Amino acid sequence: MPSRLSRRSSWPARARRIAIAFVALLAATGWPPTASAEPLAIHRIRWFFTDAAAGRAAPGTGIPFTLPMHWTSGAQSGLRAVSMQGGFILTQVPTGTWAVLISGSSEGGTVFVNGHFVGAVPAETVMRHVAWHRPWLFAVAPSDLIAGDNQLQIRTRYGPGAHALAGITVGPLDPLWDRYTRAEFFATTWSWIGAATALFAAVVAFTIWTQRRDKVSPLLALASGFWLVHAAARLIEVMPASAQATAEAAYAGGYAGFLAVAAIALLRWRHPVPRRVEWELAAAIAAGTGLLWFENLLDFPSIGDAALVNLAAPIALGAWAAAAIRGFVQSAHDAESAKEDLENRVREREQLLKRNYERLRESERLQAQSHERQRIMQDMHDGLGSQLMSSLMLVERGGVSPDQFAQILRESIDDMRLAIDALAAEDVDMAAALGNLRFRMEPRFRAAGVALSWDARTLPPEIPLHPDMVLPLLRIVQEALTNALKHSHARAVRVTLAATPGEKPDTGWLDIRVTDSGQGIAPDSNAGRGLLNMRNRAQKIGAQLRIDTEPGRGTTIALRMRFEKDATAGLRMRTTAPLNTQAIIEQVRRANPPTGSGAS
Repeated sequence: MPSRLSRRSSWPARARRIAIAFVALLAATGWPPTASAEPLAIHRIRWFFTDAAAGRAAPGTGIPFTLPMHWTSGAQSGLRAVSMQGGFILTQVPTGTWAVLISGSSEGGTVFVNGHFVGAVPAETVMRHVAWHRPWLFAVAPSDLIAGDNQLQIRTRYGPGAHALAGITVGPLDPLWDRYTRAEFFATTWSWIGAATALFAAVVAFTIWTQRRDKVSPLLALASGFWLVHAAARLIEVMPASAQATAEAAYAGGYAGFLAVAAIALLRWRHPVPRRVEWELAAAIAAGTGLLWFENLLDFPSIGDAALVNLAAPIALGAWAAAAIRGFVQSAHDAESAKEDLENRVREREQLLKRNYERLRESERLQAQSHERQRIMQDMHDGLGSQLMSSLMLVERGGVSPDQFAQILRESIDDMRLAIDALAAEDVDMAAALGNLRFRMEPRFRAAGVALSWDARTLPPEIPLHPDMVLPLLRIVQEALTNALKHSHARAVRVTLAATPGEKPDTGWLDIRVTDSGQGIAPDSNAGRGLLNMRNRAQKIGAQLRIDTEPGRGTTIALRMRFEKDATAGLRMRTTAPLNTQAIIEQVRRANPPTGSGAS
């Protein structure tokens, strides 16, 4: 029981000790602050015109003013020297360092406390103009302060233009230093940040505009340029007196231009209006902003010094530039996506075209095979098939001797060899095919006692003729030689082969002439089937066939064929129906009636 009571009685003593220790800690840190340690604000001052040379105030009680104060002076006022005096009361002399914080003094000047010099800022002169926007902090030694009434004096000069003096605070150095750094940041550092942001936004907007040519980017660049001019005029605080008007115009014009262009940009971005409305709005904003600078008429503080405006403009420009960059990046991303999609589509189309091309090549190959088969059938139909069918009909009539039958077989074999040579014309040129024809015909001419001469001196080594044209040409030449051998009773036959250039560089003409020294063709004789076949074949391949004959003086068959250096550009022969045996028999019967036979 005693131990429990002693335990209970120990709690109040322990609480008292904790409270005493906490109070001692606060006392050691200076809390609570004494009345003399609190910063003291000076709200009222008295204005005295002074002698600039002596620095003494004019006699009188001065003009009272309440801070912050703004005033203007005209050009006729010249340079004026003034002394602004205010007071503060201390209950006791502080032991630590004190300071004077002037939140803003556009004219600078020299600061005194109780007649003791504490600091100076360059002021206006005849050759120099100042427009300070930053705060000022001056340390005050404890020895300069007294218990009771203390006097603060600011001696300065001002010329034509607008002027301002903001709040004045006197107090310990540490808390005033914190206030000074904050005010310095928003008055000066933030202006530098705004200028850098405006420059960055202008570069970004101009770069985007050169790539995309949209309607908002040039306005962003222009608004950034205006704000950059305004910030530069604000940051240049000391300048020659002759540059004052230019600096003030840049200061006001940059601000008004920024507001006007920003308003147009917002309209174009959100609610597009006609250009006339945009210009009217810009003019109204610029004019209204310009009016606010006449502080002597409206008695307003300079809106360019408004903390909200100077704070918001760089933030707006930065957000605007960030949005523009984001939009540009998104556009670039969309372009990359579209490019990838297009590449995928192109690849798909390439695959589809490749498959279609393979199908087309296969179709062309099948068509070429079909055409080749048709050509072979046509050759068989016109040549060997017709020869065999006519021979069969003559044999069935029983009017063919063994020698005639052998001749028929030789002609059939010659026709078959001629077709084989023509079908191989893709590998053997026209000159070689004509040479093979000459090799087969010369023995027959020698056996008949007819001299066959062959002149191909002007014929080029290669004649670019389409394969479809080779066999008809060979058949025409063969038919002409056969007719000369069987019906002309000539003693000599001459074949002339020549090539002449055409009208165009890549074209030419192939001329083939078969001339015999025989009896010619009588005017009253009926042309045989051989001449008709030659004309038909020449017509199919687009060749020119001319027959010159004179009784008793021989016959000349001239064939003229146009060719091109591109062998594939030749004319394809028309396709015909499959072999019709009955039609051939009827043609032979009409050409060879039982009562006689015409010239073949």
